[in-house]
Amino acid sequence: MQVSSYDVDNMGAVKFLGHRVALSAVQDLHFLGDTVRLLVRRQGKDLELQQPLCPPTFLVPRSLYYDSLTAQLDYFICGGLVFVPLSADFLEQAWPNQQDRPAHLMDIFWREAVTQDRMEIVILLSILADDVNHGHGTGYVGCPVVESICGKSVSDLHDLAEQLTCAVREVAFVEVDFRMSSGPYTVVLKSADIPEADQRICELYQIPALTSLVLPSVGQRDA
Repeated sequence: MQVSSYDVDNMGAVKFLGHRVALSAVQDLHFLGDTVRLLVRRQGKDLELQQPLCPPTFLVPRSLYYDSLTAQLDYFICGGLVFVPLSADFLEQAWPNQQDRPAHLMDIFWREAVTQDRMEIVILLSILADDVNHGHGTGYVGCPVVESICGKSVSDLHDLAEQLTCAVREVAFVEVDFRMSSGPYTVVLKSADIPEADQRICELYQIPALTSLVLPSVGQRDA
């Protein structure tokens, strides 16, 4: 009903500087760590609350910058599959027109929050064509969301990188399960072919390193 001293109407708007504007205008007056007075109605009773403002828990980050002036989007490449985390910055750059953005990514953007099991959404950005991934398409393939590696769910890009690196060493075939608007599907790569293919792909596409990550448990996968 109120945020600080501003009344909130039934349409989620407030009077601010003589104009009726969206509640977000008042929200933007506050910063992380501030304590904000809220007046709410719960079960027919008006309650006054003091709420400390914590960092957002959106599963898809609204900004990569925060206190920095620059930001680098991390990546991980395995068998020509290019994996990156999903962010609002990526969506805006890839599809300036919001109506063009993939429905399965926008559903995650609006609805899903960080949990203990999933700290980040990892997508398949593109496939760099090579014999190792023949038959799975090349270039942009719709940005499917990574669900699991060899049956084990993925929590973030670091987790995916460690799981894939271990799977290449330990199992005969690496299975990556995805989901997107058209439904689920699986990419299967022969583990024995991946190391040589990674070297080939780096040389062909002039990639200096297979990942931007620092992975102490599996080592840096430089080309």
